[in-house]
Amino acid sequence: MLQGSASARMLANLNYRTGMIEESKRTCHWCGHEFSCGQALRRHMLIHTGETPFRCFHCDYATNRRESLKAHCLRHHEMSEEEFRLKAKAAFPPAGPRGRPRKKPTV
Repeated sequence: MLQGSASARMLANLNYRTGMIEESKRTCHWCGHEFSCGQALRRHMLIHTGETPFRCFHCDYATNRRESLKAHCLRHHEMSEEEFRLKAKAAFPPAGPRGRPRKKPTV
């Protein structure tokens, strides 16, 4: 019930230690949308920047969402989910903290 209301936004920013309502540090400076985590904000910012980091392995299609690329490849290029997973793993390394690619452990 509170989800979209001002009360819900206030509760989301409530510092339970101090009891004070704090400004969200995860607010889009373009549209003011607030996010619960930094990764969600970074993903959202791709909408405003127009960046399309996920490019199709077979054609010129590009998108800002990995899930959209997966749907495209399965539908238009008849790839299996396993084939997509393997190609995507090689082409798009999983992001670590702060959206940077994870470092491989050195032995």
